[in-house]
Amino acid sequence: MGPTNGSSEGQLHGNNEEQPDIFMPYQKLYIYHTKFCFLIVGYCRVRKRYALLEIVRQDGQDLQARERVCSCNLGEINTILRQAHVDTQDVGGLQFVTKAYGIIGCIRFTSGFYLLIVTRKAHMGSIRGHKVYRVDGVALLPLGAAAGVSQQQDTPEERRYRKLLMGVDLTKGFYFSFTYHLAATLQYNYQAGLAGAYAAAAASTSSQKQGQFSSSGPGPGFASSAFSSADFDSMFVWNSFLTRALRGALNSNLWVVALVHGFWDQRQLSVFGRPMTLTVLAR
Repeated sequence: MGPTNGSSEGQLHGNNEEQPDIFMPYQKLYIYHTKFCFLIVGYCRVRKRYALLEIVRQDGQDLQARERVCSCNLGEINTILRQAHVDTQDVGGLQFVTKAYGIIGCIRFTSGFYLLIVTRKAHMGSIRGHKVYRVDGVALLPLGAAAGVSQQQDTPEERRYRKLLMGVDLTKGFYFSFTYHLAATLQYNYQAGLAGAYAAAAASTSSQKQGQFSSSGPGPGFASSAFSSADFDSMFVWNSFLTRALRGALNSNLWVVALVHGFWDQRQLSVFGRPMTLTVLAR
């Protein structure tokens, strides 16, 4: 996939069908950049909706990020991307960078910010129907001003800090889930799921009394509250500090994934002829 330049090859392709508003991180990210900013398209496969995040390319100490569009369909997002390409065509236009499955962090060392993203994931198993993934590939994208604009130099200290960060092998023992909070206990997630189901049922009952029918809201065990700011401060969320700047700028957790570091194993057993799934998650 490349930048949207008016041809069908440069456009996102997906399903435009509207779905209930379910709160969960975006499962697919399509990252573009111009000379002035990064544009990140987020896609939620459950809601079948897109969102657009803009991060200004600059070398300052403050992260300038905003959610330009919080919910739109495929046609609308392609229109926005095509217009961005036209508006910046004289300075290179809109260029596709990479596809990602989540943002691990947005951090700054001595000059500009960097975006740490998941580029590959491996499905490890499921908990109550919620898929759990292992990080299989990462990339570090500089968000500083473009060459010829930036006044910052790549100092030895900056290179050393980058090397230290990328020296951590994030492909060994780092796990995440889009719909299940791995840093919380099974009891907590179960209760959160029940609370979400009760709230959805109450809202549905209220709508029906008013002559309206609504299917919005998470189902049992979905645990929409699992992605609150308080939960990101859990001692088991490995990238809590790395995501703090971006979460603070957006006042949202939908653009980042919560990583846990530890051990995962899942086996299928048979106990007196009855099938059983044994899951071990050490954090």
